[in-house]
Amino acid sequence: ITVTAKNGTWVYDGEEHKLHEYEATNLGTLVGGDKLEVSFSADSVVTTPLDGGNQDGVVENAITSVKVMRGDVDVSGNYTLAWYPGTLTVTKRPVTLTSKSASKTYDGSPLTRHEVDVGGDGFAGEDGATYTFSGSQLDKGKSKNAFEYSLKRGTKAAYYEITKVEGELEIFAADISTGEEGDWEIVLGPSLTYNGIAQVQTITSVKYKGLDLDYTVTDNQQIDAGDYELVLTGQGNFTGTKRVAWKLNPKPITITAKSVTRPYDGNVLMSWNSTT
Repeated sequence: ITVTAKNGTWVYDGEEHKLHEYEATNLGTLVGGDKLEVSFSADSVVTTPLDGGNQDGVVENAITSVKVMRGDVDVSGNYTLAWYPGTLTVTKRPVTLTSKSASKTYDGSPLTRHEVDVGGDGFAGEDGATYTFSGSQLDKGKSKNAFEYSLKRGTKAAYYEITKVEGELEIFAADISTGEEGDWEIVLGPSLTYNGIAQVQTITSVKYKGLDLDYTVTDNQQIDAGDYELVLTGQGNFTGTKRVAWKLNPKPITITAKSVTRPYDGNVLMSWNSTT
């Protein structure tokens, strides 16, 4: 009869593992009433990925004795018995640390998210980590939510296979086309009056939701007096357009008729002279 200890494999969980199980050949040769008894070594226990003589998490699942008993009588001498060990293995626990992603529309303040999802098999028991974050996104665009981790006291790096994944921080351009009138603070340059040549309406300042707008401007040049609209087009951290009313004032002209006097002569008194 050949007895072979079974192999066992576990992922590190902080617990002791043993496996007092075996496979045997030719059990059908046992005489009625005879019973096979197998004993295992008390040292055949594995707990961490550093256990074993090679510190590789592999421990021999050793059988210390194999007997055939008939009641309380050892009848092993009637059989040819052989036994072989198996292995007990604990592997590193896979853990994935992923900083969470986040996004928002540009508002002038940096985007951060100081959260980490612990995935894979997670930490065992009271093991764990603390985190420090350096990821930040201020302007339109995206970047990694960068972070570092430190294992808590008592947590052994050698017991884990840790994968770090950095999420993304993304800021979208603010669409000025969707803004309401109360969102705007627009100060135009000096008012313009018709002078016969092309004139440009300048802009002193533009704020959108309290933010200095980065923009280009069109339709702000005219020759003739009238009511017009210029167009602000967002760029950089802004997108969309905003139409702004402006005016090229007519040139004022005052016509004053000259006064004349004469003694009464019975005819109508008229004057065709004036000043402007």
